[in-house]
Amino acid sequence: MRRPLLGSGALTLVLGACASVQPAALSPLDDPSLAGAQWGIAVARLDGAPLLMKDANQRFLPASNVKIFTTAAAIARLAPLEKWSPGTRAHLEAATEDGLPDVVLVGGGDPALSDDTDCAPACLEDLARALAGQGVTTVNNVIGDISLFPDEPHPPGWSWDDLQWRYGAQVSALTFNGNTAGLTIIPGEAVGSSAEVLFPGDLGMAIENRLMTQFEESGDYTVRRPIGSDTVILSGDVRRDTPPREIGLALSDPAFAAASRFKRALEAEGIAVLGTVTTRSEPSPASPAISNAVVLAPSPLEPALEAVMVDSDNLIAELILRHLGSLEGAPTTEGGLAVLDATLAEAGISAAEYDFSDGSGLSIYNRITPAATLRFLLWTQRQPWGEHFLATFPTGGRDGTLEQRFTGTALEGRIRAKTGTLFGANTLSGFLDTSRGDTLAFSVMVNDRDAEAGSAREEIDAVLLAIAAEN
Repeated sequence: MRRPLLGSGALTLVLGACASVQPAALSPLDDPSLAGAQWGIAVARLDGAPLLMKDANQRFLPASNVKIFTTAAAIARLAPLEKWSPGTRAHLEAATEDGLPDVVLVGGGDPALSDDTDCAPACLEDLARALAGQGVTTVNNVIGDISLFPDEPHPPGWSWDDLQWRYGAQVSALTFNGNTAGLTIIPGEAVGSSAEVLFPGDLGMAIENRLMTQFEESGDYTVRRPIGSDTVILSGDVRRDTPPREIGLALSDPAFAAASRFKRALEAEGIAVLGTVTTRSEPSPASPAISNAVVLAPSPLEPALEAVMVDSDNLIAELILRHLGSLEGAPTTEGGLAVLDATLAEAGISAAEYDFSDGSGLSIYNRITPAATLRFLLWTQRQPWGEHFLATFPTGGRDGTLEQRFTGTALEGRIRAKTGTLFGANTLSGFLDTSRGDTLAFSVMVNDRDAEAGSAREEIDAVLLAIAAEN
């Protein structure tokens, strides 16, 4: 029987050995900059014995802590499978009157598809080379096919001002280079001259450059892509003395970008492309004969899980969610969330304790209690895949989103936790080793932090350092 965790009141402490935790652990909350912020804290030993609960049964915006649940479900349900995605495919279909077929690039929801120099194991060039090796010499159109998943590029609750940046990249069955591209800004040689903007010209996006080079003491510019637009507008001033700066932008149409680069790869292999680059979200209704099919084996799941947990990659988390939904015949956000619901129910988490709208945590609609998050973490460590799950977390002071946190402290190398950051929200949940060598599970969530006060990460870290020192 699961030992119930305390926490119905604002603050509950277990007396005795843990009584001293109150002043040390909670003193960072007295910082005036935290006025108005909401704190939820849940800490327990691995056997379920609770240590500290503060507003732990209140629902909070968890940000990327949602990835904890997506990753656990993937390890439990996708990892045992030999294939977690069908891989990316290219084939010929629908011969024209002239006898020329179209070549179709069919997305398999593989986040690794790329044409970078380090693209292995999912390289566009390999597909083009395989078609050339089958004797294909001329094709008509190049079509990017995203029909494996319904066309829902952004889950509910993603903020409009996140969608143009790398972390807000569209979700697509035909994912390419992370569905992002780098834009580089270079100051002009003289004050009053235009700044230079470098961006690939074959990705279906246009650049409107209004940037001017100004004196060292000036420099304020904006980069924006209006919703529904393929044009990136840059305006303002660039300081003359600044080095080139690269900005990661979300592609406006990842399938088109992939098909466009596939066209280039085909031509590099000597295959003439006489038509245009197009996309489609539904399979061809004519069910044309398919020939010369070549398939890239799906990339391994482990690097995808590492990117989700260590680097907090939103796109890959959403692709995993859709693959989870595919297990039940619904490769959608809703289908994947149904699998998460089943996983949380198995862990004993009630529907009243959470509400998820995506698999990455970027949605502002997500909610969960710290107490439920804590109980879920404890549950994972009783599963046969518990060690595998624990190994996916970044380590304090060592890697990923925790590389710059806990360095030079007692928790460097002794805390494994998932970060979460959204406007006004900071969270951290995972496991830590105390000064006495015990392992604790914890979930700390801060919401409604004053925007001008910045992040609450330092205060969260101070709370956890105090807990680790006192236990």
